[in-house]
Amino acid sequence: MNVRLLPTRAQQHPAEVGDDGEPAATAQPFLPDDPIATDPDRLDMPAPTEVEPSDVGDYLENTFTSPGDYEGPARNVNTMQEVPESSWYNWRHYHERMSVDALKRGPNPADRAGPAPGTWTVVSTKEEGKSVGMQITDRRGDRYLLKFDPPRHIELSTGAEVVVTKIFYALGYNVPQNYAVSFRPERLELGEEVSIGREDLRELLGKAAQYPDGRVRAVASKFLEGEPIGPFQYHGTRQDDGNDIFPHESRRELRGMRVFAAWLNHVDARSINSFDAVVNDISPTTGDSAQYVRHHLLDFGTTLGGGPLGPKDRWQGYEYGLQPGRMALRAATLGFAGAPWLSIEYPDYPSIGHIEAEHFDPTEWKPLYPNPA
Repeated sequence: MNVRLLPTRAQQHPAEVGDDGEPAATAQPFLPDDPIATDPDRLDMPAPTEVEPSDVGDYLENTFTSPGDYEGPARNVNTMQEVPESSWYNWRHYHERMSVDALKRGPNPADRAGPAPGTWTVVSTKEEGKSVGMQITDRRGDRYLLKFDPPRHIELSTGAEVVVTKIFYALGYNVPQNYAVSFRPERLELGEEVSIGREDLRELLGKAAQYPDGRVRAVASKFLEGEPIGPFQYHGTRQDDGNDIFPHESRRELRGMRVFAAWLNHVDARSINSFDAVVNDISPTTGDSAQYVRHHLLDFGTTLGGGPLGPKDRWQGYEYGLQPGRMALRAATLGFAGAPWLSIEYPDYPSIGHIEAEHFDPTEWKPLYPNPA
């Protein structure tokens, strides 16, 4: 098994070095198994310890420090400078064009259209300010997370979540099955695990956008396979995972994700919106059953023009949440300088939000706070 981090000098400059160390124009530029198509990072390993996510900790670390030690070329590439398939990345549309039907379907199986017909059982609810969500099980026993649109902005978050999930899937990333659904509140029954009553449920759903006929719009996100062990960081490695050998800030698929995040206005591309799970599957390296960590991206509801409570704030995508230089300039000029985004006129589309192309500069685009990859 060959695990190579970078091409050797002989591979990079075959005309310079021969077998005896002297210049030679015939030195072999590649090893016999080049280019490697599959990274051997799905070997059988003990399950790592679960890590509790810390949204505040991640914000402070990436805003006030510069985590990550590696700044050189990407390390997880083969001799063709391409990213092999791995527990992080899959060869999909770039390597072999997907059909239109496959692109529209994304990660969703062809024989499924979301939660099964019939009653859905609510097993837990979540309410954070004006944002609500709940977990359900269907008659097949599958579990889903229901996520809703903010009031007066039906299809804003749910539409973005479904569309961008399919795009990231086509790009090669591991993502959940996300389905756009609509239902009447009567379809939900309360499970024994929840302590709320029907009136509480109606009040909860009242905070979600609804169609004029009373149907509630949602994204049904199917629970991912495997045992959750928390999110991944965009720097360093998970020390107790023997397959995790490349610093995350040196991984090409995480570095390259910035281009896609800018294009899709994914300002929330951060650790809290990732998901690591221990799965049992066939290792492509050994052909045997193996336990390993699979890495996923989650939560695309605040991509494109939407935010958690409505259209994106105007500054999002143009500045970090805390950018002292810009803030000082605006304070010194009474707000008349340092904020070109204030003059952008967005179309008034409640289901699309704040997104336009005329002022978009991908090289200047910024997430909510710095990402070390």
